[in-house]
Amino acid sequence: MSPHAAADIDGITIQIDDFKTPETDNNLVIELAGGLLVPINHKETNLELIQQLGLPVVLVVNFYLGSINHTLLSVSLLKTNNIPLEGLLFNGEVNAESKQVILEMTGCKDLGTVPKIEGEITSEIIDSHGKYIQI
Repeated sequence: MSPHAAADIDGITIQIDDFKTPETDNNLVIELAGGLLVPINHKETNLELIQQLGLPVVLVVNFYLGSINHTLLSVSLLKTNNIPLEGLLFNGEVNAESKQVILEMTGCKDLGTVPKIEGEITSEIIDSHGKYIQI
């Protein structure tokens, strides 16, 4: 469920101005709920949240029918809005031909491929999969 719909059920409104990044010396990953144009509220999307926070993006790519189009549209939207894109992180079983055309057509950096994780996700699992990411 999108953030705006979940908020409607709870009778609240999510305001982009309420989001703040924590002060930390550690690495920080902020995962969005859904894609770039998923509504945060009835006026703003994840795209505006990214702009508000001023953060670079790592776009996660899965392979499915339509994933080339989805990825190219997302990269185009980020570039059009001058949002820094660190690169693409591929997730799950790779379709080599799709991956190649996505990288060729976007010119994005390949940050690696993280395999699908089965079962409970623990801090040890996350640490062991960090080797796949090349930022």
